[in-house]
Amino acid sequence: MNRIKTLRNKLGLTQRQLGKLLTVSQQAIHQYENSESEPDISTLKKMSEIFGVSIDTIVKNDRFYNNKSSHLDSITNNLKDENINNNNLLVKYKKLPKDIQSNIYNLIEQIHKSQNLSL
Repeated sequence: MNRIKTLRNKLGLTQRQLGKLLTVSQQAIHQYENSESEPDISTLKKMSEIFGVSIDTIVKNDRFYNNKSSHLDSITNNLKDENINNNNLLVKYKKLPKDIQSNIYNLIEQIHKSQNLSL
């Protein structure tokens, strides 16, 4: 997390001084700055207060954060695809005659009851 080092240097703090403010060791600060370990959320909150920036600003250039971000993008894209598929299915269902829609609904209801699921 090079950003931690940059923000620490802007305040003129040593690793030891920042560690004392965060109640972690100087070694922990070294590890954060060299991406050897990740600070927990409470430490990130304290850093945010000390540096006067958002947590996002602290982690935005971090390799770990970028991997999480791309993972979230993937989840979002999958949800969009799922919504499109659900919408397509709903459109097809609505085009069916009412009696067939009713039969399908009753079948789904029976399956849910047999599996102890709720609608």
